[in-house]
Amino acid sequence: MKVTTSKGIAFNTVKTKRIAMTTAELAIAFGISKQTVASRIKEIEEEVSNKRYGPHSVIHDVGYVAVNPLVFADYLTYRSRLRNKNLRKNVPDYDPFETARELQLQTEPDDVSA
Repeated sequence: MKVTTSKGIAFNTVKTKRIAMTTAELAIAFGISKQTVASRIKEIEEEVSNKRYGPHSVIHDVGYVAVNPLVFADYLTYRSRLRNKNLRKNVPDYDPFETARELQLQTEPDDVSA
């Protein structure tokens, strides 16, 4: 099933209860290639360095990379503005509860952990 949010993000639903998704899972969920996901993960790591996202947004282990899907969705939503030094000033702070609400994943803030 394909879902489109009010921010224009289209993704395929993936049934998972994990807080992080692998590159392959993100590629399937968001309908993009694994190479694009890998590129976006590198960009997200830059944003972790810039303190937009927390240190556990991207999880690395030997041969394994996983990303919080809420972080991934937020980054895709604001990517063009975040990559522009003048426009990034107008990007709202990352709010996992708002992202989950937009993606219609949760309705209560207590149900989502960042």
